[in-house]
Amino acid sequence: MGKANCRDTKICIFCNMWMGTPPDTNYATGMSKFTNKRGMCKNDGEMHTPEDLCSYFNKKLMYQ
Repeated sequence: MGKANCRDTKICIFCNMWMGTPPDTNYATGMSKFTNKRGMCKNDGEMHTPEDLCSYFNKKLMYQ
């Protein structure tokens, strides 16, 4: 189980291209909890861990 602030952190689980399990986010504080299950990226079609970061990163509006 990982934790990160969705407003400060640029990792795959907060990306618009992430097709894996979404994080459990408290939008008042910005803190998110997530599992370490791999998910598919829409752009490169490969599996990534939630904490990865690639050149296709584009943050979802709900996490800004």
